[in-house]
Amino acid sequence: MGVDRELGLFLGLLVFSLDFVAFSIFKLAISLLLWFVGMAGLRMMAKKDLMLRVIALRYFFRYTKVMAARSTAWRQNGQAQVNGYRTPA
Repeated sequence: MGVDRELGLFLGLLVFSLDFVAFSIFKLAISLLLWFVGMAGLRMMAKKDLMLRVIALRYFFRYTKVMAARSTAWRQNGQAQVNGYRTPA
């Protein structure tokens, strides 16, 4: 298919559930349109970067606005160093 596996399967599940729940010719046409447009969009996304979904999830849900300057993530700063950091407003 040329797309990210999870996004392609989710799109297929979405289209199938739209067909299965309310089966009519109009809903079939809408679901086929959604399938082809969605797959084209997912293919364009995969051509840019196949791991874009993973990177976007990491960026939007894990990173904070300000990353503290530390040598490692497990270093414990002293009180003088903690007072030197300004907290974002």
